[in-house]
Amino acid sequence: MLLHVPTLIFINGLLGIVAAIMLTANWQMNKHVRGTKEWAITQWLWAFGLLLILTRDIFPYLISIVLSNALIIIGSFYFLRGVSNYQGVKSTPKLLEYSVTLVIALLFYYFSYHEYSLNIRVVLISAFSSLVMLRGLIVLWPTIISSKGVGIVVGFGLAFHAVFFLSRILLTLYLDNGKPMLEGGGGSVWIMTEASLFMFWSTISFAMLTNLVLQNGLLKLANRDPLTNLLNRRAVFEACQDLLQNQSNPKVSVMVLDLDHFKAINDQYGHSVGDKVLQHFAHLVSKELDDPQLFGRTGGEEFIIVLPNCDVEKAHNKAQFLLDKVHDTLIIVDGYEIKFTVSIGVSNGALNQVEDLRFLINQADKAMYQAKRNGRNRVETFTFERQVRSVTV
Repeated sequence: MLLHVPTLIFINGLLGIVAAIMLTANWQMNKHVRGTKEWAITQWLWAFGLLLILTRDIFPYLISIVLSNALIIIGSFYFLRGVSNYQGVKSTPKLLEYSVTLVIALLFYYFSYHEYSLNIRVVLISAFSSLVMLRGLIVLWPTIISSKGVGIVVGFGLAFHAVFFLSRILLTLYLDNGKPMLEGGGGSVWIMTEASLFMFWSTISFAMLTNLVLQNGLLKLANRDPLTNLLNRRAVFEACQDLLQNQSNPKVSVMVLDLDHFKAINDQYGHSVGDKVLQHFAHLVSKELDDPQLFGRTGGEEFIIVLPNCDVEKAHNKAQFLLDKVHDTLIIVDGYEIKFTVSIGVSNGALNQVEDLRFLINQADKAMYQAKRNGRNRVETFTFERQVRSVTV
């Protein structure tokens, strides 16, 4: 025997309690992160389940075998609930969870009191644990493939433990030494050694998944306008840097859009209504754009659209379409019926470096102000020949 099995179980129980304390603190500090509560509960249930296994010489099998494994099973279902909540998908129906837990508990009871068989119990819990790991791998797959570092740790860990539990079934059936579990039977030495790794891995994985959400949240705050959830000015420039690397045609068109008489809307209805008008406008325009077209808010009531691989004629027609769409839309905000219009400036040119985008924005901005001077609710296009072509609604 490599190590004393009861010692290994005790160590794993203590590790589980430490992990549960850490994950409970993680949940309390990050309650907005879905799944953290369930993962904390998972570790508490796993830890107490492992510690109860040690009581076989103290308590009856109903507690030391049936209840201990039932706690591990319930903890595994909480693990899956946390994974599902984290991904924002539907979790396993609770009725199914209760039914599976009850059936396995009854089987453990039967193979403890009526027909004692450590091997069958090991096969049952191993098969269940393997399915849980596979299910977790499937649900977390979108996160695993989209985040390199976290994906490697989480994905490899889930796959490894799924394979381990399957291997445990074969080892139990073909290499059984006939000893009780606390004396090394059922491959318990290898199981408890691996369980130590599992406790460490699961705690690290849950923490990494939480940190990933926090990082994405910070990235969103840095790149998104909090009112409209559109790209902010800095994010538009960063996205254009990606365009420089990925597009074969450097020609782009830029629109600068500015809501007409927006100050009057704020003065008449209040700033809260004005904010909702901006949100309606952002949503209205967003619906009419496709990837990889970029739409951002640069401040106040001013917005920007970048159209890759788009000539000036198409951009002008698109701007006219958006202008008409806004003009024809009546929105209701807090009981007020509000109609508003927009002035749009368009420019077109080659995007070979980021400075070109600043130049194009500057020209589109000039065209937009020309639209304001010409009566608003219109499109003005600035060409590289510095000719301004205007179209009235």
